[in-house]
Amino acid sequence: MSTGREKHEPSFGDILARYGLSEQWNETLIPARNWNLEWEKSIQPLSVPPFYIRPSWAEPLVDNMQLIEWVIDPQMSFGTGHHESTRLALQHLDVCLDSLDRVLDVGTGTGILAIAAAKLGAQSVPGLDFDTSSFKNASENIVLNQVDGMVEIRQGTIESVGETGFTLILANINRTVWRNDLPSYVERAAPKAEIILSGLQLTDKALIAARLKKNKLLLLEERIEADWWSVRARCPES
Repeated sequence: MSTGREKHEPSFGDILARYGLSEQWNETLIPARNWNLEWEKSIQPLSVPPFYIRPSWAEPLVDNMQLIEWVIDPQMSFGTGHHESTRLALQHLDVCLDSLDRVLDVGTGTGILAIAAAKLGAQSVPGLDFDTSSFKNASENIVLNQVDGMVEIRQGTIESVGETGFTLILANINRTVWRNDLPSYVERAAPKAEIILSGLQLTDKALIAARLKKNKLLLLEERIEADWWSVRARCPES
């Protein structure tokens, strides 16, 4: 029986009015289409020398021995190489060949950096992410690239990593997370290990430099693309 007090779902006009916006708008009917196919078209192969990254539905490279090819199938996870922060981290990684003994990838996303490290010769690469979808996506990508014997995808935060002595730590992650976790990276790093930090904005440069100094990290290299900034730093000797 009606009480005369039924609640109704707010209309689009109600929502606009709530935020002081005009209640007038135009509607366009978009015909149904294969949205998954449209999305796949938007993910194109990408060259970030010495790497060539492609989705599984793209054609592989033919007779190009100068690029290291691997496959990344994105789902709901970050890391296809199309974002500046990922490209910057990959470029740093290419000059860290002497630090690939034991690698830790924090915030692994699709697993792209962990896979890159393995392709460059790392034998042990835990890839860490707290997100369930990232754990699933990265686990599938390491099998696609036949590096599941070298890369181990784990679900958790840096505090769940019990090992120490990592010679290289990768963190393409937002500033708030790594700023809080940087001491934990240093604790788990070997003496003179290298740390690559990406996902940083140019406007944060002074703050980040101060944080590195506070944790006794020596800035070795910085890279810039658009408004994004990344650094490679070295841990103290002891």
